[in-house]
Amino acid sequence: MYNVFDEYSQKAKNEGYLARSVYKLIEIDKKFSLFSSGNILDIGASPGSFSQYAYANLKNGVLVAVDLNDVNLNFTSNFYFIKGNIYLDEVYQKIKIFSPYSLIVSDAAPSTTGNRLVDTSNSFNLNIRIFELACESLMRGGNLLIKVFQGGEEEQIFYKLKSCFRVVKKVRPKAVRKNSFEIYFLAKDFAKL
Repeated sequence: MYNVFDEYSQKAKNEGYLARSVYKLIEIDKKFSLFSSGNILDIGASPGSFSQYAYANLKNGVLVAVDLNDVNLNFTSNFYFIKGNIYLDEVYQKIKIFSPYSLIVSDAAPSTTGNRLVDTSNSFNLNIRIFELACESLMRGGNLLIKVFQGGEEEQIFYKLKSCFRVVKKVRPKAVRKNSFEIYFLAKDFAKL
């Protein structure tokens, strides 16, 4: 069991972020410089902290956020929210309207069951879909950041990323809870297939 109100949760509340997860993105960005000029796609955006940080770092583009759930973000311009499932063609078509993207971030996770084998398999399937979307909608030189559950077939995703990005790294930010089996795959400098 983890402490719901840990230091990152308190810090997020104090700094006006919607969730503690933003500090994972902040740490990765500070170390690897994710943002460049262009459109940004946030997959699995709810509750919205990744979108908050992405919007603050938006350079000459729009932020598109996608989630099954609503997000409570009140950005006045250059922001589009798509409520829906990324497996559906109608959602994909809406995502494509704003492509190409310079950056795609995803803190998305499948609904967990408590069965690690099932959860890692569901995470794998979700990330394969995100990889497919990235290949179809990232600009040349674009970046991708995805959350992956360890303990399954995640190495297959890592090798798929290596086949079309110049730099691919495994990153575990300090804000990831100690008992979590999540890790992030960072893929930089997309070269179209």
